[in-house]
This record gives sequence, C-alpha cells and structure tokens, in this order.
Amino acid sequence: MQLVQLQSAGANYVLDQPLFKDTKIPFCTANGVHGPPISEWVICTYLAYQHGIPRYLENMKDGKWERNIGDMTTLDVVKQRVGILGYGSIGRQIARVATAMGMEVYAYTNRPKPTPESRRDHSYYPPGLGDPEGTLPTRWFSGTTAPRTSCGRV
Repeated sequence: MQLVQLQSAGANYVLDQPLFKDTKIPFCTANGVHGPPISEWVICTYLAYQHGIPRYLENMKDGKWERNIGDMTTLDVVKQRVGILGYGSIGRQIARVATAMGMEVYAYTNRPKPTPESRRDHSYYPPGLGDPEGTLPTRWFSGTTAPRTSCGRV
C-alpha cells in the first residue's frame, strides 16, 4: 500500500486507529471537494422550504390543489441575508451560490479574520468555485465560548 485516501474532509476519527498510528504510509483527506454538492443541498433545501415545495408535492400525490397555503409568505432571496457558521470550503461555496442569487453573506469563524490575508483560503478548492480570497461576506464575525455545564460552569 502506498497511499490511503479518505472520503471525509477530516481525519480525526482514524488518527487513533492502530493502522494509522505507526505507519509511514501517507493518507489524504478529501478536504475541499465537498463544497459543490453540499452547497447545492443547502440551497435546495432552503428554497424548497421557502417555497413550500414539500407541501405542494404532498398535495400533488393526494390529487389536491390549494391556492392558499395558510399564512405562508414566500420571500424572494434577493437582498436576504444568510449567516454562514464556519467559512471553510463548504461555507465558501454556499457564499458563492447565495451571492449569485442576490443574497448578502455574513461569515462566522472561530478565530478573527481582520485582514485580507487572514481571510484567504489556502486549502484545496475546485477551480473557479468557492471564495478563495474571502471577499464575498459583507461582514465577518468570530469567537467561541467555553462549554457550560448545567450549573453554568465548566
């Protein structure tokens, strides 16, 4: 064996396995390749919910046609704001698609990204996709909080 290729973006789940502890065989993650399909799923599920598609499909199966579906108001995505928690390869591709649809993007990361260089993505991304320069968000937020126990202390 010369190389182990994982299908996942991370490798934490295999690092403690005996096969990977004492080996000189390199292994690679699939970090960066999941942005396109996952972003499509995120945008698809958002639009399906926003436009009531599950209800329409259920009614279609039942042979019903409802002109009004309760108090549901469909908003156009243009000028809507989306917050993306985690701005890795998946978040960056979601930002690209959301921006193309006319949405405003806010990015949230664990660590501050105050400079243009700190906002760059130096990992793999499919050419022409994502946001390698980190220029799509109109605002950046960051920070973490310590985990709390039931009595409010760690």
